[in-house]
Amino acid sequence: MRIFIRPITSGKLTPNYAASGSPVYSRGKGTGSANFTITKGNVVVDQLRVQVLSANQNQLMFEFYVPVKFTFSSSILTVVRPEVIVKPLPQKLEVIAPADTLPDKFKEVKRTVTKDGIIEIHYADGSVRGIISDKLEYRVDPVTGDTTMVQKMFIEVPGSSQPADPPGLFASTTTEVDENWLLSLNAWIGYLGSQLLNRIESQLADEESFQNYKVFEQENSSTLYEQVNLRYTFLEKLLRLSS
Repeated sequence: MRIFIRPITSGKLTPNYAASGSPVYSRGKGTGSANFTITKGNVVVDQLRVQVLSANQNQLMFEFYVPVKFTFSSSILTVVRPEVIVKPLPQKLEVIAPADTLPDKFKEVKRTVTKDGIIEIHYADGSVRGIISDKLEYRVDPVTGDTTMVQKMFIEVPGSSQPADPPGLFASTTTEVDENWLLSLNAWIGYLGSQLLNRIESQLADEESFQNYKVFEQENSSTLYEQVNLRYTFLEKLLRLSS
């Protein structure tokens, strides 16, 4: 598994932080080190978030927060002594029960999917986080019921896109098509698609959400290739929420 330590300010990742990565830790005993800093601005770090992830980083195994008070300043004339709030940590960290280490209000109660393909995460304090896309989310306030839209800003970089559908089963004047190869390719893609669907089902806690996803998929894909692409991107979104 890998262990990451990140700075938190007022419940969110501290702006402009830079942090070290993590090697893969195998079973046994030992020590390790990690570091982070704030590259600019004047901020106070009030918590450290410790996350233990699987080696391929697709599964959150354990998470807890350590209260601290670290003050960072961009002024070269300011000397600040970080103050750590002393609080005993448990002597033994149980990986099998990570949810028990989180503050009650941050505990996830359930995860559902609407018929529009929106992932909704319900927390113990009654708040709801709706994931519409990588760039658009909404939050529902547990007290007022108000919905706030959150638009994330990304720098777009060129990347690969879903390829066009492969040619048909008949050769044209300029191409030759191996029918058996195309049939085997489609069968392989269909198999991958079924595996993706199984993984989506395993990530959802209730049957209604899984059925809602299938309705969303049926309305937003008409070919095998669109279907597999939709399943892949939806699963990526689910796994990203888990980490």
